[in-house]
Amino acid sequence: MTDETLDVGPTFQKIPGPWKRYSDGPLRNQLIPNAWSSPELEVTASIPGWTMTEKMDGTNIRVHHDGFSVSFGGRTNKAQIPLPLANYLSATFHSELFEQQFGETPVTVYGEGIGPKIQARALPLSYPGSYKERYNLTRNF
Repeated sequence: MTDETLDVGPTFQKIPGPWKRYSDGPLRNQLIPNAWSSPELEVTASIPGWTMTEKMDGTNIRVHHDGFSVSFGGRTNKAQIPLPLANYLSATFHSELFEQQFGETPVTVYGEGIGPKIQARALPLSYPGSYKERYNLTRNF
């Protein structure tokens, strides 16, 4: 087992924002209207029913099921997960959930953890004090 798959599934690269930004001048770091950051995102945005938005300011989360047990990690294997978020993940993602859907097939779910003690200005959530994640599901074959 390499460092890239240590206990919590494969790590993932930093996810770029969907739009290009001005790099110089008074508009530095502001979005360039209708300018996608990559051709892949432009094609993805054209899929009926899909909406592209700016990414959330949270912490990257991996939920990995190796076919038998669940483990949690951040974008890298050195990332630390805040205790309230770790507790939420443990209570929400249990082995039976994955086994019912995928059997013994290894699965890694990538998402964004948001909530208190993650953002400088915590986003308003439907359930104050709780954590919500937005996930993209990938299967490791």
